This record gives sequence, structure tokens and C-alpha cells, in this order.
Amino acid sequence: MSDVINTVESLARTHLRQALNGRTPTEKEAKEAIELFSKIEGLTEPQMKTALKALEADMAVNMDVGSKFYDRDTYVPWISDRKSSIDPYYWNRYRQYLLEQGWNEKVVDSLDEVSDDILDCCGDPNNKGHWLRKGLILGDIQSGKTSNYLALCNKAADAGYKVIILLTGTIESLRKQTQRRVDAGFVGVDSRNTFQKDAQMKYTGVGLISNIKTAVSFTTTRSDFSSKALETNNFTLNNINDPIIFVLKKNKSVLNHLKSWLISKNLSTKGESLQMPLLLIDDEADNASVNTNKQGQDPTAINKAIVDVLKLFSCASYVGVTATPFANIFIDPDLDRDEDFNLFPSDFIYSLSAPTNYIGADSIFGENAEHSDALEVIDDDILDETNSEYVFRSKRKSAHMVKFLPESLKTAIDYFLLFNAVRDLKGSTESDRSMLINVSQFVNVQEQVFELVKTYLRKSKQYIQAYCRLSYSEGIKHPEIARLEKEYTAFEFEKKTGFTWEQVRSCLYEAVAPIEMRLINLKAKSSKLKPLDYDSYEHGLRVIAVGGNSLSRGLTLEGLAVSYFDRNSQNYDTLMQMGRWFGYRKGYEHLFKIWMKQDAIDWYQYITTAQDELKSSIDTMKASGLTPKDFGLRVQQNQTSLFVTAANKRRETKTVEQFISLSGEVIETPQLIASRENCLQPNLNLTNALLEELLDNEKYCPKDDEYNFSKNCKIFRDVPKERIAEYISGFIAHPRHIPFETDTLSSYIRTHEYLWTVVLMGGDQNRERLSSQYFPKQVTDLQFGYSFRKILLDGSCLMISGHRARVGAPGATRFGLKKADVDRIEKDYRNSLVKDNSNKKKSNTYPDKIFLKPDIPNRQPVLLIYIVKVNDEMKTVDNKSKPVSDQRALDQYRDMPIIAIELGFLGDGTERHGRKVKYVLNKIFQRQMNLDDDAYEGDDEDELMEF
Repeated sequence: MSDVINTVESLARTHLRQALNGRTPTEKEAKEAIELFSKIEGLTEPQMKTALKALEADMAVNMDVGSKFYDRDTYVPWISDRKSSIDPYYWNRYRQYLLEQGWNEKVVDSLDEVSDDILDCCGDPNNKGHWLRKGLILGDIQSGKTSNYLALCNKAADAGYKVIILLTGTIESLRKQTQRRVDAGFVGVDSRNTFQKDAQMKYTGVGLISNIKTAVSFTTTRSDFSSKALETNNFTLNNINDPIIFVLKKNKSVLNHLKSWLISKNLSTKGESLQMPLLLIDDEADNASVNTNKQGQDPTAINKAIVDVLKLFSCASYVGVTATPFANIFIDPDLDRDEDFNLFPSDFIYSLSAPTNYIGADSIFGENAEHSDALEVIDDDILDETNSEYVFRSKRKSAHMVKFLPESLKTAIDYFLLFNAVRDLKGSTESDRSMLINVSQFVNVQEQVFELVKTYLRKSKQYIQAYCRLSYSEGIKHPEIARLEKEYTAFEFEKKTGFTWEQVRSCLYEAVAPIEMRLINLKAKSSKLKPLDYDSYEHGLRVIAVGGNSLSRGLTLEGLAVSYFDRNSQNYDTLMQMGRWFGYRKGYEHLFKIWMKQDAIDWYQYITTAQDELKSSIDTMKASGLTPKDFGLRVQQNQTSLFVTAANKRRETKTVEQFISLSGEVIETPQLIASRENCLQPNLNLTNALLEELLDNEKYCPKDDEYNFSKNCKIFRDVPKERIAEYISGFIAHPRHIPFETDTLSSYIRTHEYLWTVVLMGGDQNRERLSSQYFPKQVTDLQFGYSFRKILLDGSCLMISGHRARVGAPGATRFGLKKADVDRIEKDYRNSLVKDNSNKKKSNTYPDKIFLKPDIPNRQPVLLIYIVKVNDEMKTVDNKSKPVSDQRALDQYRDMPIIAIELGFLGDGTERHGRKVKYVLNKIFQRQMNLDDDAYEGDDEDELMEF
């Protein structure tokens, strides 16, 4: 039986795309198309409904373009200027190929836009001379990064890139899988026979759509780079007119052989450069590519080999691709010099958006995960916790003996058997189905598990063949069949699929008989075991794959339905890469299952939060107009049992600890992004909108003059928390100022039952008053002056009060209280110092915490808004007159009002209900926080400021 449901859905989709010229069909049009092809293919009524549901779900899939940020000094847009002159031959056939593979047209259109965007960040291949561009593409695990860089390959070939080098992971099975995808999605020719004598050219993938011209692969699915094979066939870069691609393992010998061949067979003069543009795509760029040696030592072999290949070309673009960029952002950017450069993505970083039907970490482990019910807890793998004895591991490491399969693993295997029957009943008989078992990094342990699972699978097939064909009353007498029925009920298969146990039992053997076993590790080939090769199975492969690290990097398990994971890695990137269960589950989104221990579930939930925070930082980069070279990055590392990445990949990092508690705390914005268009003007617009709203509504203006005891402040009370949260969410501060986290703060404000006080802080009325050029009439009518501050520029950071970490003076949170309450609180504080014989320095300032206690009458949390200008006064230093502020700040921002804010949160100042959070900082973030400069002692924190 063919996979008729997929066939009908595909035919209906193609028909609608052609008939409606890309327009989204109505429900009626979709139903009519399904009915038409259902009659032709002979679908039953239930199958027709399934096909219609699948088509409607597919039509709802979208994909946003990603977020990019780049170095404005090196980025020169070129795609738009050359678009009309570029023949999109390679892209057009790849686009058609994707549509024929069932891709949603809207997603393909987004991919078109995204690949243009990324290529535009790379160098223009028509530009002569010497240039190098370095960037990084961030995606999600199993989200389709391969399709993105294949789109980039096709676009690059159209634009004029002559040589493309694609680096895969470090294992051959992954390289071969990638080579097959390159053959189908870019080259158009099956590379298997490329170097075979008198071999007939076999078109595949895009080559079946058009083969007027094809790219040429200098590697094959049979072998990695071979200079001997190229020389035998007289292949060089110069005697091939079409684009050339190499698909290579990240292996020192392979890369060095490539380098030698490039020099000896393609360069006529020693020391010259290859005068043709190179695009080098480094897949899994955080694995093996990063230089993990200490400063002063030679780079690691693979890192050096990649850099050496790039140096051979006069024009080159390096594009790293990864889902776990932790190691890449920790590369020391100071090692980037003209002659001795590293692979830090100094020119651009592009964060991809996954299609809406992608099932990623958030949808499984996130706070509101829609697929959290896919998780099943392994709680039977402990033999002796005291002595660290588990079913799959012990202190004996590779010598560990696996004596039996725990019941949880047997249940997972049974689930996979039942899943296959259900999929067959749905009509999807020719789809690939996979189960993953990853319980050890040791080959010896993997082999033992493989044999035990193989035995269990063989016996299960025998029981099912012998007993499932008996009558129900006879078959249920056998415990193996009773167990399967019990599990079918427990996992609510009938509720989820509509198929009864009797229906499943009747086809169970036919569904499980084709299931095969595969061992995926480096020794599997030498043991003459079958490789994991889905392409060789015309009607789909049903497989249980057992492995370890070879399963954890880039390798795709087609139709993955069941995962059994019992590993104890401590690194974020390693754990996330092991998550082969992320991806697309078209037609069985509600049926896939993942077995893992509770602590692993906790790890993934935590890492998901940390990764989301990193992605949010990248979005902030884009909004801020900053560059990779001047934007510090940090990654949360708060669990003692987990590390962001391996120790040798974070040599240049530092870890800082931040206490997260807003009880009685003051949060300010002393550091802003030094950009009018990306920070200062948006903050000014945001603030004007809030002030206009408050000034136009009398209910926010207190009638009691006691609140407005300072004539240089304007008080607003009872402001809804939602409005404050909205304001904070939109306010832009410099990301290096860790305490001001817009997402954290706005979320906290929304979840606490408070009304807020807003205070507009006035400045020096006698010096310069607020201008109507920048403020609406309601604000200028207040006749307030600007607050002048010493402002310094530190790279991309505008420091409001110089090196101070304050915007306002200590105790500014007293504004918003009644004068009588302020006097009483200050008096009580002075008395407490005398009573305690305090040695604290006498000053005219008071700590904010005394004004933020929740038991103060009518006390509300407070937002203070400062309208700042650069202080242009002069000071005398060494008999020379110089400005108080940075001259560059004066030159660029003298006329510009700068909005800075202060938030005071209620709390008693003693009880802390927060938590300490550790962040791992890259070199840039350290520098921005002055962690590498101990010379500065800071200003006097008690310095008074005018309001």
C-alpha cells in the first residue's frame, strides 16, 4: 500500500498553488482539492479527513525572517544593486525542488529573503582585491539549518562565488549524509560515481528539475577529499567553469591535504593567492573549529587548518553555522589581526527563525510547553546510588557491564512498536520511522545495549507474530500481548488516534516486522554492521538506532518518534546537541515520546531559559545597531552541575554573580546605547507618550499638595502596573548593564499587585528649560529644566554619570511620598545611626531602602524619569581647562535630551526572596564592565546631584 495520504496532500497542494497562483486557498477550495484527488487515489473517508487536516495545518505554517546585526564599518550592501543582473538559475531550481518536496510556499518565500539577507552580509564576489568576511548563523537543533545553508550555496553560485567549501562534523557518517543533501539540493548529480571510470551521470534532486548546467562536487558520498582522485580526472579549480563544492569532515589531515592540493595544483606562483571568491560554510561551528589552546600557544590543528585555507584565497567569506553558539561567542576577539586572525564572527551574526511547526526546546521544556506531555520519566535506572551504580554506567566507565534492560526502556520500545501500527493504520506506510537510544558515550556499553535491545525486539516480533493473530480471548492470555494492550490504553492511543486495540492488534505484526537495528558509532563500520542509510529504502526505513556521541552532532534521524535518553553530560552545548528529538513531526505531533531522567528534564528546562536569554540579547543587538565586535555577550550559568561549554572553550571568559531580588531594590539606567536612532530618540518618544497620557488624565495627578512638596518634580499616582510594564519593556538601555533586564523587570511588574507612582524629575531651571523642539506642550508647560550630567563615551556605551553606577542621588525614591512621611523616615534613620553608634560617614543623603518599605502609608513602587543633557562645563586639571564630559559626547549629543530612569521596588530591605545568578561573560563584556581594568577607583557614591 502506498502512502496515499501524503500523495493526495501533495497533489492537492501542487494543484492549489498552480490554480491560485500562490494565493492562500479558502477552506472550501482546500476541501474540494482533497476530495478530487482522494477519488483518484481511492482514499477512504477517514483517510480523506486526515489528508485535509494535514493540508490545512501545512497552509498555516509560517516562518519569520531572522535577526541580523553587523559591523556598520565593514558592511557594504550589494545584493539589491546586483539583483537585476544575477541569473537565479541555481536558486530557482532549488526553490522548485523544495516546493515539490512539500514545503509551504510562504516558508520558501521567507527562505528566499533570509538567504538574500545572509549573502548580502557576505562579500560581493565581483569585488576584486583582498577581503575577508566572517559571520555566524544561529539556528535551532534539527530546525532546518541545512536547508538554509543550501539556499545560501545556490544563491552564492548564482552571484558568482566559484568555490564553496562545506565543513561538516567530525564523523564520516554525518559527512556522507550532508553530501547526499548537497547532491540533491545544490549539485543535481549523484556524486557516488563522480570519479568512477566511464560512469554514467545520474541526476538527482534539483538535477531532475533542470540540468542545463550543474555545480561540480569534488567530494563524493563514497569518499572525502582525495587529491589522487582529482588528479586522475584532471580536476582543478581553473579547468572547471561551473561552481565547485567540497563537502569535508573537520579533520586535520583532510584539511591539510586540501591546502597542499590547492597550493600545488592550483597556484602557479608560490605565495600568491587564489584569485577566485570562496564561501566557506562551517557547519557545527562550535565543534572542533574553535581554538581551545591558551594564549601564546599555537592554535589547535583544525582551527589553524581552516584559517590556512581561508588565507589562500584573495576573497573569502567564512560563515559558521550552529545551534549552540556558546563556544563561538567566547572566542577572544583580540586575536583577530590582519595576518593572524581567528574565527570570531566579527562582521555579522544572523539568528534564524524556525517555521511555526518546528518543535523545539521551548515547546517541550519551556514554561508553557505545549508538548510537555511527550516527556516520560526514567526512574528505574539506579542500582546503587551510594556507590554510583546505574544500569548503563558506573565507576568502571568503558568496562561497565549492562546486565539487563530496565522496564522503562522496554516500555519505550513497546511504544515504538505500537506507534508503527498506528501510523500504518493512518495510511503512512512508506514513511521513515526511527527510535533513538542514547545511554552512554562508551562504545563497549553501546554494543551491549545494542545486543540486549536486538534480543528484546526479536522476541517481541516472535510473540506478536504468534499471538496477535489469535482471537482476542486467546491472545490476551499471553503476558506479552496483555502488556502491549495495557500500554496502548495507558498511553491513550485510542483517544489520540481513534483506532481501537483490535484494529492495532490486527496489523501489529506487519507494522513491526520491518523494524531493523542500527549501531551508530565509530566501530560499527569495522564490525561490518549496516550503516544508517534511509535513502536505500524506497518504501521507508523503520529503525531503532543505538549510539552515543555519533548521534549527537548534526546527524538526522528521519521520522524520529521515540527517544530514550540517559546521559549525564554537564555542558549546555553537548546536552542540546544530543537533543535529536527537536524538529518536525508532521502527522504525529501528538504521538512522539521522550524518556529521560527528571534531573535531565530539569537541565533542559534550565538551558532553554539560558538560551532564550541569549537569543533575546541578539535581538537587542539588532535593535541597538551595535556590532559583534563591540557588543558583549553573556550566558547564564546558575546550576552548579552544568557548564555553558567545555572548559577549554571558555578560557577567556569570566564568571560574575548577580543577586536577583527586587525587594527594596533600586534599578537604574546609567548606561545607554550611544546612538540617537537606536536608543536616545526611541526612549524620548516612549517617554513623551507616557507623560502626555498621564498629564491628560487628572486621575493620576494627586490633589494632596503634600505629594508635590518639591516644586521641581511632578508626581503621578495610581498608574496601572500594565502601563509601567509596557514602558519598561520598550525602554532601551545598554545590554552590558546587567541589572536592567527589560524582560525580567516587565514580567516582575506585571505579576505583582501594585499601582505605581511616576515622578518626572526636574533639573536646573535657571540654566536651560525643556524645549518644545523635543517635548509636547503639556511637558514644556511645567517649566522644568534639564538635569546636566557628566557623560562619557566608552565604545558603544553612553555613560550617564561618568563611571558612577547611579542616575540619581541616593534617596531620590523619597519623591512620591508625602512630605510628613519623608520627614519622619529621615528622622528615624538619623536616630537609628545615633542609637547604634554607627561609624557610617555623616552625609546629607539617605539610603533608598528606607523609603521603599511597604508599611509606609500609601507607599507605591516608583518610576523616576530624568531628562538629562551633557554637562558642557569646564574643569581645570594640571592648569589646563578641559570639559567635564567627554568631548566626543559633547560633539555628538550636546543638543539631545537623554532619558534616564530609576525604578524603586517595595520591600523591607532585609528579607531577600531572590536568588543569585551567575553569568559567564565573553571578553568584550568583561571589558565593558571594566573587569579587566582595576585602575579605576570610582566616584563618591554620596555625591549629590541637582534635580
